[in-house]
Amino acid sequence: MNPITLPQILLTEIEDIFKASLEILSADIENEFVKITCNQHNTDFDYCGGTLLLNCKTIKIFDQGNCQLTLAEFGDICKGYWDDFSNKIEQSIIDKK
Repeated sequence: MNPITLPQILLTEIEDIFKASLEILSADIENEFVKITCNQHNTDFDYCGGTLLLNCKTIKIFDQGNCQLTLAEFGDICKGYWDDFSNKIEQSIIDKK
């Protein structure tokens, strides 16, 4: 919560959950749920992040243009992101030497 002294709130309606732009920090499988830890930076909201719990039999993944992605395409996007991130860190270390 923001500030941390506020009581925690539970959002259950889709429109409430996604009013703020969420940044995915991590995801794990826990007790048959996909547990997604999120952050959000908009100070107009009383919270700075939270945890989404999903339980479903199937899932469809879409990009910002509303184009459906296959699991392989999504994996390639994720790998590219983290490869780029690693390269930037490595370059930053080299530049500091």
